[in-house]
Amino acid sequence: MHVLFVCTGNICRSAYAELYARHAFGGDLVFASAGTHAMPAWPMDEDMAAHLPAGVDVSGFRSRQVTKEHVAQADLVLAATARHRKYLLDEVPREHAKLFTFGQAAAAARAVGNGLPAGEAFGRLADRRGPASPRLDVDDPYGFGPDAARVCAERLRADLDLILSLF
Repeated sequence: MHVLFVCTGNICRSAYAELYARHAFGGDLVFASAGTHAMPAWPMDEDMAAHLPAGVDVSGFRSRQVTKEHVAQADLVLAATARHRKYLLDEVPREHAKLFTFGQAAAAARAVGNGLPAGEAFGRLADRRGPASPRLDVDDPYGFGPDAARVCAERLRADLDLILSLF
């Protein structure tokens, strides 16, 4: 299963999600990230990188702009905010079934439970999808310092641990 994480610049939220998920959930899951307005080839934000588990190497990470092909190749797309999800829906409307915000997917995962076969888990996650409400968004920590990065990293870890445990 291929999971794509999307935020704005692909240097904080989606970058963190990709590197954390690779570290915590390797195996048959493949993780990538991109940004809706990314400056290509930027390194990961240092404040966010500081909150990755020990031993995660960020030196090879470089940001990239999301493309229709990235979304088409993914089985599940997790966007940081409702705005990012809308951007993706406008660009690739036929891929709507796989597009969630982190908050939508986490709320649905709470309702689904775990231990299901991957195909069944995805279907149940989609069935339980609620609205992409801004109250479920993962706030952008860029430029707000280490405390904002810590809060963002804690939120992403909690959401990812819940969502990816289904698969």
